[in-house]
Amino acid sequence: MADQIQMKLSDKNVLQISDTADGGILMKNSSGAFIQVNDQGITISNGKGAEITLKGPMVDINGGALSVI
Repeated sequence: MADQIQMKLSDKNVLQISDTADGGILMKNSSGAFIQVNDQGITISNGKGAEITLKGPMVDINGGALSVI
């Protein structure tokens, strides 16, 4: 069984599903924007510095600039 399925929608966009330890689903485009869902949590990034992370009961915005527990 493969550890990863990667579907390249174009030269700029990728949908990746992994069955590894950190595993999960990753959608990203050429600008660096991505959505990642795995056992660690959910991360949404615009690829330009803005990022929201949901991890357990915590919501983190921009690497600790604002954290809500």
